[in-house]
Amino acid sequence: MGSHGHKRADACIGCGKCEEACPQHIAIRQELKKVAESLLQ
Repeated sequence: MGSHGHKRADACIGCGKCEEACPQHIAIRQELKKVAESLLQ
């Protein structure tokens, strides 16, 4: 979580720490999965 914005979407390990810290309660893990899938097509 310390390198905000500097990793690939498919590098997410699904720990959920980003969602716990997100003040907007965004489903970040789900969104990163969608991004990774669309970029790999």
